[in-house]
Amino acid sequence: MGLVRGLDGVVIDEVQRHPDLLRAIKFSVDSDRRPGRFLPTGSANVPALPQLSESLAGRMAVVELLPL
Repeated sequence: MGLVRGLDGVVIDEVQRHPDLLRAIKFSVDSDRRPGRFLPTGSANVPALPQLSESLAGRMAVVELLPL
C-alpha cells in the first residue's frame, strides 16, 4: 500500500501483470477521492480477468482504445 501512497498523476502500464497494485490503488482512492491520480493501462480487459479479486467499481472508468 505504501508504494502508491502520495502518488499523484501517475501512469501504471500493464497493470494486469501486478494485480496487487489494484488493491493498493483502491485503498489510496478510498482515502483521497480526487480524480485523475492514477491512469492504469494494459493490454488486457482488466475487469474481466479472473485473477483480479479487487473491484474498482465506482472508482474507475474503462476506455477502450483502437490499435494504432
